[in-house]
Amino acid sequence: MVMFSSAGAKPGQAGNKDSLANIRETGEFVVNIVSLALKDAMNATSAPFSAATDEFAHAGVQKAPCRIVAPPRVARSPAALECKLFRILDLPGKQNTMVIGQVVGIHLDDAMLVNGIFDVTRYKPLARMGYRDYAAINQVFPLSRPE
Repeated sequence: MVMFSSAGAKPGQAGNKDSLANIRETGEFVVNIVSLALKDAMNATSAPFSAATDEFAHAGVQKAPCRIVAPPRVARSPAALECKLFRILDLPGKQNTMVIGQVVGIHLDDAMLVNGIFDVTRYKPLARMGYRDYAAINQVFPLSRPE
C-alpha cells in the first residue's frame, strides 16, 4: 500500500488538482519515484497547466507502458509503482485529501541493484520536505532494535 496527499486546488480550476481528478475517474495511478537527476522534470510538471496538457511532453520525459494499470509511467524513473485506488479520504482543511493505493505492479531499474538489493543511494530519491524544500537520500544505515 502507498499513500500520498493532495493539498489545495489547482489555480484557476474549481475542485481538486488533475492527479486527484484522474484517480477519482479511473481508479488507477502510478507512483514514479523521482531521482535527483529527474528533479527539474518533476518540478516542470507542477506548473498550472490545463487538464488537457500532456505534462510528460512539457517536462521532456518519455512515457513507458505499465503492465496492469492504464496510466503510463516515467520511462527514466528508477522505480515506479502501479497502483489501484483503495480509498480517498477527505482531511480537515480546505481541499486536503489522502489517497491510499494498493500496489499491483512494480518496475525497478536493474542498474540500481547491488547484490540483489535495490540501492537507493545509486539514484538518490527525492523526499518532499516543507515549504519548497526537498532532500536527496544519499546515505542508508541500519539500526538494530533494542532488546
